[in-house]
Amino acid sequence: MSSKIDIYNRMVDFIGNVIKATSDPNDQEDVDKALDIAHTVGNALETVTDKIIRFPDMATISNNIPHGYKATALGIIPQEWEVMLLGNLSNSISSGRNKHRDAHGQYPVFGSTGIIGYSSTYEYEGPVILVARVGANAGTLNFASGQYDVSDNTLIITIKQNVYDYNFAYNQLTHYKLNKLVFGSGQPLITSKQLKNIRIPVPPLAEQRKIAEVLGVWDE
Repeated sequence: MSSKIDIYNRMVDFIGNVIKATSDPNDQEDVDKALDIAHTVGNALETVTDKIIRFPDMATISNNIPHGYKATALGIIPQEWEVMLLGNLSNSISSGRNKHRDAHGQYPVFGSTGIIGYSSTYEYEGPVILVARVGANAGTLNFASGQYDVSDNTLIITIKQNVYDYNFAYNQLTHYKLNKLVFGSGQPLITSKQLKNIRIPVPPLAEQRKIAEVLGVWDE
């Protein structure tokens, strides 16, 4: 099995190198087009790898599922939980657009490492989860609320808060460690398509809020 996983990892790295060689990393539209093609291949490889890795495990545990739980592709989860795609839990996952700063601006501009400057205008409002899209910090999480702008090297996740609690989502994605999705050795990247295809175990909304509340107290 390990040899098949190694082959998969080498293929992903190869795809990243192809993107690097055929697109301008500073031109987001160019990169996104190349990534869509590359990840069609990458997702197919991931599907095959998932079947190789997960199916034998599921066969082993299928007769030992505790009462009130169920077997899923992600493992055993409570019966009332569901496995969902992050894309279906979000109103949108897209890149920021800001490329300009104003030293006298009143609205913060968020980049891959947090606030990187200010602007005299804002493009976004309300709570969002931010993910560094490119570079050494690719996959790093942050959050923003209020009125603000976001640089074009950062992905913005706008959560459907009627099904996915914002604080729970932030903690869950932090635990997921998004940087493991990053590919490309010369110019590390993570894409909105990758984020949309993440499968997540999702409790009922009330339970999400209770979990987030407990984690919030723990963090304090």
